[in-house]
Amino acid sequence: MKIAILLDELYPFGMAATNRIHLYAKGYVELGNDVEIIIPVITAKPEKIRNIKLAGEYDGVKFKYACNPVRSNYFIGRRIQNIVTLFNSFIFIICFKPKIILVVANNFKYVLLMKICSLISNAKIVREKSEVPFYMFEEISKIKRIRTKIEFKLFDGLIVISGALKDFFSKDLSLHTKLLEVPILIDSFKASSDKTDLKTIKPNLVYTGSLCNDKDGVFILIKAYARIIKEHQNVRLIMTGDLDESPDKEKILTLIDRLNIKGKVELPGYVSKEKLHELTSTASALLLAKPESRQNRYNVATKIGEYLLTGRPVIISSIDPICRYLSHRENAFIVEPDEYQVAQEIEFILDNSKKADLVGLAGKEIALRLFDYKSHALRMNNFFKEL
Repeated sequence: MKIAILLDELYPFGMAATNRIHLYAKGYVELGNDVEIIIPVITAKPEKIRNIKLAGEYDGVKFKYACNPVRSNYFIGRRIQNIVTLFNSFIFIICFKPKIILVVANNFKYVLLMKICSLISNAKIVREKSEVPFYMFEEISKIKRIRTKIEFKLFDGLIVISGALKDFFSKDLSLHTKLLEVPILIDSFKASSDKTDLKTIKPNLVYTGSLCNDKDGVFILIKAYARIIKEHQNVRLIMTGDLDESPDKEKILTLIDRLNIKGKVELPGYVSKEKLHELTSTASALLLAKPESRQNRYNVATKIGEYLLTGRPVIISSIDPICRYLSHRENAFIVEPDEYQVAQEIEFILDNSKKADLVGLAGKEIALRLFDYKSHALRMNNFFKEL
């Protein structure tokens, strides 16, 4: 079966969405499918180019950029790039002749283009959705609901990341499109080849992600850290992610200064996968404190899969739908998105390292049992065949 994936994220080196879709594609390939990822994004800056190749193969998955992803400095140049990406994406898909077109792109122009491709090539079109539509709004109007319903009726199937998101489409919108829930994914091979238990655990608290407070509660993490630092002066807070791309950059820096923890908080920026793994697999605890919001009630933080896979203690917000799979102080540390509770759990982990380590290992077992990409790739493969 030929499967084309339209991904509006940088590939193969990107953020959480890139990693998730890569595991989709890798699983499809291992099941004998012919898979190609088409990337129509123009978001890279000349000084921050992570992906050098415009086409090739990564970890067994073929990929192709529809246009040079480096954004032009000129208005006319950017308009030309937009036209080229649309045209090339169309040509690439038509020439590939897929049976399934998986759309992982939010811009409606790509949705419409892929629908046209599916009609021409007689392919089934499936939408992958990890966020609730109009997630930036706490309430959506009737007009937005109608618009969303019309848009998602274009698809033959939907793949969603959480049960809450599945209910949104099937119950709130009364959408009759076939739905499949695929939770966060992990690569169990990494766990079998990684000797985390032999590594020296460092007094680091680690957060990885977009450094966005509304999504991940980074202010809560910084404030919680400031509360425990007096009793644990050797502990550092390391927060990876591109600070320059964060909408909260100035607030983060101001908060660190105000709490007088500037020398204790590290902001290394975007780091390589190897460095990121080294940081997370040797941390005293891995942190995430998603605050209450409409977005967070439906979305699952995909980084939790990578957190759990390290076998290290994980602190997560009770808001996250992933908590349906986890139990407090059994396989994770589940807290209200509150600086006091986060600080309390950090204190517990630091003061009870043996107990915390057992909780971390239990979390790893849950991840290996429930979130391995191979089993979910098989479910998706069967889902495609039934469309």
